Amino acid sequence: MRPPIVHVTAAYGAGLWVGLVVSVPQPLGLAAAVVALAAGGVLGWPGIVGGAAGVGVLTGALAEARRQTSCAGVWPPGRHAAMVALHDRAGPRGLASATVVAAPERCAGELRLLVRPGVLVAGARAVVVGTFRAPSVLRVQHVRVLRGPRQVRFALRDALARRLERLRWPVASSDCTALAHPSWKRWS
Repeated sequence: MRPPIVHVTAAYGAGLWVGLVVSVPQPLGLAAAVVALAAGGVLGWPGIVGGAAGVGVLTGALAEARRQTSCAGVWPPGRHAAMVALHDRAGPRGLASATVVAAPERCAGELRLLVRPGVLVAGARAVVVGTFRAPSVLRVQHVRVLRGPRQVRFALRDALARRLERLRWPVASSDCTALAHPSWKRWS
């Protein structure tokens, strides 16, 4: 008889918890996943449930290792500096996402920046100094935009956004534009 999918989901969740909380080393997590998946091929459904647990342990171990090397996992709350590559320009509330390129603590990963709107353009590289708050927000006090070419996709996207704003079309975000022009409301 096949066990319900709930058993497989619960086994994966338990393995994921073990990988995250117990801090299983990556080689041990990989070995657990391989042994459990091999047992799944031999034992049938009970082995598949064990395989789901093994894959959960591996996933948790990889996620924990990635978190420990990211700046969000390394930095204590307080003042920090980093060189970042901005993904998108800051929205109306000043939130932007960026990838840490270099930091004195030798960490990397993604951060959310809280910066004044209009200070950073999409795709820019900048040195930022600010106050870090867990889980991953850096409130930026000082910015220095570095010279260098931006990728073409950012320049085209910014040009399109400026053009739409001149035409009085609201821009919802840097990735998509709002199609609900105020004059269209009479049709609904």
